[in-house]
Amino acid sequence: MIRLNYKSTDPLQFALLLKDSADEIYIIESFPSDDRILENFIWEIGRPIEENRNPHSDITFEVSVTKKDKLFTSYATSNYHFPLHTDCSDLIAVPNALAMLCVTPATNGGDSILVYIDDVISQFSAEEVAFLLEKKWLFRKIWRPILSKTNTGYSVCYNRITMESYAKLTSSELAFLNKFDEVLNLKAINFKLKSNELLIIRNDKFLHGRTEFSENSDRLLRRIRFNV
Repeated sequence: MIRLNYKSTDPLQFALLLKDSADEIYIIESFPSDDRILENFIWEIGRPIEENRNPHSDITFEVSVTKKDKLFTSYATSNYHFPLHTDCSDLIAVPNALAMLCVTPATNGGDSILVYIDDVISQFSAEEVAFLLEKKWLFRKIWRPILSKTNTGYSVCYNRITMESYAKLTSSELAFLNKFDEVLNLKAINFKLKSNELLIIRNDKFLHGRTEFSENSDRLLRRIRFNV
């Protein structure tokens, strides 16, 4: 984990760092809680993707407990434990980076959970890795493997909630995913973001999640998905 300070972080140098050292977790401390500053910073290090469902901005989404007609508007806006996953796993072009600015942390719970894909793959046999590379799963309307080989190593795309929501999986498929989840949780790290800390990771190299927290919590994160 690499910790930086906002005032001493040059966006152009950081952009190169994010490209060349995709295996690191970056936390930029003392980051202003200002949408414009956040969005300008992300524009300097990459290209944000627009999301029509964002109520306040085309690129920034506020992750907080939100309900409509007594139901959570999405899994992200619930207070539930969120298992390790890839953001936008169901898009044709999955963004390869993710930024989350902590405005208000939960008093209890709401910890970040992260795991680097190479740490996971090393726990599997050659046959299991081949299965991860070859077997295609349905992510809403897109069929793709969990694992892909790139010029920089492995990339990952995984969201079990989506996978089970849009396909009826066999008992053997469920058993394999159960083992995959066990290894993910074994190798994952937990930590708690503080106010004005900006977490930046590669969405194609890390899976992320969170622990459960109180439904009445004021926990608020601002999220931007982007490409580098």
